[in-house]
Amino acid sequence: MKKFIAAMSFIFTLLIATICSAGPVDNSEVSLGGIPYQAPESYVKSIYGSPTSNRTEYVDNEVHRGYITTWKYGDSLSIDFIDDHVSFITATANNGFATPAGAYVGMKESILQRLYGAPRKHHTWQDGSSFEYYRSEMDDYIGIRFDCQNGIVKSIRAGLFDD
Repeated sequence: MKKFIAAMSFIFTLLIATICSAGPVDNSEVSLGGIPYQAPESYVKSIYGSPTSNRTEYVDNEVHRGYITTWKYGDSLSIDFIDDHVSFITATANNGFATPAGAYVGMKESILQRLYGAPRKHHTWQDGSSFEYYRSEMDDYIGIRFDCQNGIVKSIRAGLFDD
């Protein structure tokens, strides 16, 4: 009986530790390629130059109602701006962009938990693709999302999420 109680105590402790480790990531982690959430357009342009293309569109969702401007740098990087400040950065290839903790497109999904702990949200679909979402200290809608396929990070998105 003592062994059973000891085993249950150990399992309960692990469960609590797992739940507690799903805390928020530091605000500075909501950054990709040295571009933090809320950086001004001028900062992005001073580092990466003019985008290869851009467009502006009107959106109306839970998080924002107004115009969003999207800058594209080639086929693997896009940056969305609200009121001339970064709201969202997306990298879809191993193009040298990484988070401050060192996460990048092409790395093993299993390394994410070593870098950030347990994700705030995780979901796996029937086709084997999955995502891990780490929220920031700022807000539940601000964070980093890693989309994965077959255990490999396929894209990283950092910034303001509407879901």
